[in-house]
Amino acid sequence: MQTDGELIRQARRLFESGDFAGAEQAYRDLVGQLPEDKRIDATLIIGACQQAQGRDDDALETLQQAVASDDSRAESWFQLGRARRQAGDEKGATEALDKAILLDPNHALARVELGHQALAAGDGERAESHYRTALRAHPDCVPALVGLSERLLEAGQVDQAYELSTRAVQMRPNSIEAQLAAARVFKRSGHPDFAERCLNNALAAAPNNGEIHRAMGQLLLERGRPDEALAAAAEARRCGATDHRLALLEIHALRQLGYLPEARRRLEALSRQQLLDAASLLMLAELRLADGEAAGARELLEQIEADWPAAAQLIRAQLAELEGDRARAAELAAGLHNDASPRLKRQSRLLSARLALADDRPEACIDALRPLAAEGDDDPYMRWMLARALDQADQHAEAAEHLRRTGWRSPALLQAAEEELPEDLYEALSAFDGADWPSQPPADERAQPVFILGWPGSGRDQLLAALAEHEGTSVLGREDARQRREALGLPAWPEDLSSADEGQVRLARKRYLRQADRKAERVLEPMWLPMAALPALARYFPGSAVVLADADLRDLELDWRLSGYRGIEDLRALWQREQDVLETLLERLPLEFLVFSRSDLERDTGEVAAELARLLDLEDRAALAESIGRRLTALKPTGHWRHYGDLFADPSAD
Repeated sequence: MQTDGELIRQARRLFESGDFAGAEQAYRDLVGQLPEDKRIDATLIIGACQQAQGRDDDALETLQQAVASDDSRAESWFQLGRARRQAGDEKGATEALDKAILLDPNHALARVELGHQALAAGDGERAESHYRTALRAHPDCVPALVGLSERLLEAGQVDQAYELSTRAVQMRPNSIEAQLAAARVFKRSGHPDFAERCLNNALAAAPNNGEIHRAMGQLLLERGRPDEALAAAAEARRCGATDHRLALLEIHALRQLGYLPEARRRLEALSRQQLLDAASLLMLAELRLADGEAAGARELLEQIEADWPAAAQLIRAQLAELEGDRARAAELAAGLHNDASPRLKRQSRLLSARLALADDRPEACIDALRPLAAEGDDDPYMRWMLARALDQADQHAEAAEHLRRTGWRSPALLQAAEEELPEDLYEALSAFDGADWPSQPPADERAQPVFILGWPGSGRDQLLAALAEHEGTSVLGREDARQRREALGLPAWPEDLSSADEGQVRLARKRYLRQADRKAERVLEPMWLPMAALPALARYFPGSAVVLADADLRDLELDWRLSGYRGIEDLRALWQREQDVLETLLERLPLEFLVFSRSDLERDTGEVAAELARLLDLEDRAALAESIGRRLTALKPTGHWRHYGDLFADPSAD
């Protein structure tokens, strides 16, 4: 049977590790076994556990009971004062903390709490006075060192803040607040790697502390790693954190990841639950603008203007951009390039860069973004714009530095691959033989679709756009793409396709072409389909034309990077699986293939147009050739990857 001392040590370990729910229960189990003086100590710790779990009302009730049991203990008044301050009762907090100091003039932690209170109220000088008084009473008081470090950091005295936070960490390496303070100092001084190390140290000491996970999420977000930031936020929630700051962190991460509708949905919901500060209103206005809702953004201007006029100027610049007044947008944005707010400075420069790129002014884009990169901004979106401008300006060496970090959005094809392309499907396809499948469609008088396959950067999108523009073709609606994928039964396994009878084939064709123009002879499929979908196309639409656009993997990869895609390694691996199965399927499927390389499209556009016209029975080949050539200008020329050889596994290969 464990002794009281062992139980106390066990409970203390739970508290120190950040398991506040477990610690609370452990101390509750102990209370009845302890003498009166120790019982009050245990009650105070129970109150602290409740605070840490965000149960402010329970904590206040518990701590008031402790004070009522013995109102001559300075520690009880201190704990009550801290709880009141964290619950927003500033007057009650001051009364309790003053009482603690009256009972014990050298109570350093009470002085620290008064310092925190003053700092939160914007009175930095009074806060500094409290922290220094606490340190005179107890020179080794780590919370006072941390508080003073925070105050000096706020005042821009980074070197002094560094000395204090380092001293706090040296004195108590396992102190969570000391590691957090050091992390903030390192982040402010431009050393995010060291900041992350400090937070990892704090998490090692307290893996169940939601506040540390939140701080880690914020740092990861600022370092351009929003997916990891979301994971850290999830850990914070697991540890019991639920307040609006965590919700805002998640919203910022979703926005960085490009999930703007979800980010807006959450922020709109939060705005209905509580008043948003000016910074959150700014983000809400920007999200409304991203949806093209100028009126919705204008609704917020008056509120933003009252608290943050410069932020209102940024919204006006973005409104001008949305409304097509580029000159006005550029003028307003330029006026914020050196704003004291890092956020406004950054957002205004991003806007200026975006306008410059749209106007084909790469040098202006570079001028807007280089200062952000020099300050250590790791945001992939910013790096992406800067890389594109540098590439356009033929400054390839500098562009290469940023092209490694340009992944800010997930390509739709990867999302489709996660749903439809398990690896064992490719194994099944490699052994597949459809020699006994029909080579002609059933006589149902339905149109035979034309499928244009290829990867982003291969020229597939340009071919599709040129063919869609031709008067001899009709295009299936993109809005019905999901229903057509379902009609194909993707992912389609060879054995399932082989077992389909004629009735099932007819039904699939009917569902697939439900919205197609009955009179059109050539119906183009605009949605992206993987090579693994070819057996389904052959089973339901045998004899259909399949146009394949191909390109060197390095040209493709450069295009992916210049498109801002993340997950380059995953794309490369999927592309390789696709190529391997394509070589098998080309020989075995009853489809009419026409394969073009990207260099074919560039060098022999007229011949490509002629072959397409013959295959699809189209007229006006010259117009088709002109359309293809015009659209290909959106791609970098074949071999452009050679400017960035170090980015690729085998740059010398041809």
